[in-house]
Amino acid sequence: MKRPPYRPAGAVSVTTFVNREVAITVLGLLPQPGGSKRGFVLGRRALIVDANPKAKKYQEFVATAVRSQLPPNFVPFDGPVSATVTFVMPRPKHHFKKDGTLKDDAPYYHTVKPDGTKLWRALEDALTKAGVWTDDARVATQHATKIYTTAGADNTPRFSVMVAAL
Repeated sequence: MKRPPYRPAGAVSVTTFVNREVAITVLGLLPQPGGSKRGFVLGRRALIVDANPKAKKYQEFVATAVRSQLPPNFVPFDGPVSATVTFVMPRPKHHFKKDGTLKDDAPYYHTVKPDGTKLWRALEDALTKAGVWTDDARVATQHATKIYTTAGADNTPRFSVMVAAL
């Protein structure tokens, strides 16, 4: 199931809480890895490009979607924060029986590429562009989980992230 990372998401939800917490959920957007770079020399100039050509559009889309849902009076985090993210990846066809039900031995955790660190790196950059925090260096603690969509649910990829001031 190949989907471009910039296709319109089914829903974007941003909830802010009084105690300086923000919950963000984006449905229908396949998380893209970021962070790996490739370098080239053209003449006398060095060029560095992202190894994943989809990463930039993904980050732009996430940043725009999240920014549009932040309250007008939202102040970006400028101190240490904790971030917890769950990436929900679509299940491959071989996880299902012919009747469409999930196989008994289908895994819960997504343990294949892309790796969670690179998914998180791309999301961190997007949330910086969105104005959730002033700099992704503000993330003092982080926890990332990669799972597959659950049995009986649609196979829609998504991610959820909770950011809290420390």
